[in-house]
Amino acid sequence: MRVQCTSEMYNRLRKAIETKELQPADRVGLVMDSYALVKAGKMKPEDMMKLLASYSKEDDTIVWQGLTDALGGLEVILSDDDVMYPSFLAFAQKLVLPLVDLVGWTPSADDKHLTGLLRGNMVALLKTFCYKDEAVASEADKRCKAFLADPSDVQSVPTDIKTPVFKIYLKNGGEKEYNEIKAYYATAKDNAERKHVLNSLGATPDDKLKLATMEWTTSGAIKLQDFFYAMGSVGRSSKRGREISWQFFQDNFDRLKTMLGASSPSLMNAVVVMCAGGFCSIEKADEIDAFFKANPLPNNSRRIAQMTENMRANGKFLAMLQASDLAKAEFWTTLL
Repeated sequence: MRVQCTSEMYNRLRKAIETKELQPADRVGLVMDSYALVKAGKMKPEDMMKLLASYSKEDDTIVWQGLTDALGGLEVILSDDDVMYPSFLAFAQKLVLPLVDLVGWTPSADDKHLTGLLRGNMVALLKTFCYKDEAVASEADKRCKAFLADPSDVQSVPTDIKTPVFKIYLKNGGEKEYNEIKAYYATAKDNAERKHVLNSLGATPDDKLKLATMEWTTSGAIKLQDFFYAMGSVGRSSKRGREISWQFFQDNFDRLKTMLGASSPSLMNAVVVMCAGGFCSIEKADEIDAFFKANPLPNNSRRIAQMTENMRANGKFLAMLQASDLAKAEFWTTLL
């Protein structure tokens, strides 16, 4: 059950959030409810963003999990809009960066279990919203270089933050950094470590390297049960990454079918979703449906239908946000 409030009620609740008069369970509930209500068209997007701005001093791990889900959901949608997206990123950065001073990058002996969880959550958020920040980029660079020089140094890049730290390093780097992370795949001692590489490589901002990732992961160099992870790292990396992965899938459709052969349909499901599932456009959903009508995958038709249905829902959500004050640059100046 969701709780819907009036705009005036939300204004009063904002003060209670800022002062933490509301308990964590209530604060996280408001985040989750507001996001769901906006997506359902039952709440003004402007009210949701003003509410989220009230969490600028939030320090509770559970509340931050709710904020992460909401910010992540909005990032996926708004990344399809070249006007709103930069403003949203700037807003999210202001919300997230204070966490660095709160929990830091390095675990301490006094950490409680939830503190460690919040730190892992923080680095994942930094990877998405704050990777351009000079201090964040410098810290990730220092840690990555120390780890790559000595992979036994688990203090520099602990397992729970390895993928986001790799991504920050890649996002601020070029071919040199890309090759360094890729080379770690060959020397990693176990499959879990290799997956950190596969899940990271697509974060490179270089289109040629994104395409190279797609080609490498389908070359036979990667185990069949793992190769789609690198495809997803491209497809979920950015608006441009979505286009690259989807075009690659279309251009290599027959080869991918041959690769997967008689393997479980779940593998092709994963490939389709990783390559085509990141769009937020009704038009793109129609394009994808048309492709699979001409190139049917009977064993995967249900998953494809679910994917394009979600894509259309996200397209409608984006249109709703575009029709709100979020499309006006001046609105964002009123937040934080």
